Amino acid sequence: MCHRVLSLCGFLLLGLQCGWQTLAEDCMDIKIFTTKVASCCQLEEFLTLKTYGNCLNTMAEKYPNSTLDYLVCGLDCTYREMGILTGEDDINVEQISTNQAVHGEAYQEAIGKAVDACLAQRDEFREQEKFTKSACSMFALKFHGCMMVESMRNCPAERWDSSVLCEKVRSGVAVCPP
Repeated sequence: MCHRVLSLCGFLLLGLQCGWQTLAEDCMDIKIFTTKVASCCQLEEFLTLKTYGNCLNTMAEKYPNSTLDYLVCGLDCTYREMGILTGEDDINVEQISTNQAVHGEAYQEAIGKAVDACLAQRDEFREQEKFTKSACSMFALKFHGCMMVESMRNCPAERWDSSVLCEKVRSGVAVCPP
């Protein structure tokens, strides 16, 4: 369940921050379809939940009055503790591959495509970070959001729910503006 929430958060964070433009009748009201969107693809846990939980506990103590720092620093901590993020924005692709090696070949391929797509956006993530101030780098948050969206876009057929709503998600129909 927690990884579905993380998937949805990634989807929302990336989608809303990218400023998706769409016609009002061609968008999804995420308030209505939150749970369904998060379950369009049977994604495996990308983060080790124990590590993520430990990092969030640490950040809750460190930043008790800042939800943004709590979330941003929590993901940064998790990515670093798992060996996925080093330096400012260096992603250890081999570590991601090792973590995902227990899943089927098609799923591993989807994750590989997602990693490539997200690494290609590294400069955009750096630019976007200039507009939001946090105690920690926003790179892990941006990368994680991208991974969730790209994993859904590349979801293997056997893991994909081909409902009308999910097909809208896959085709890139945006979240309706608030």
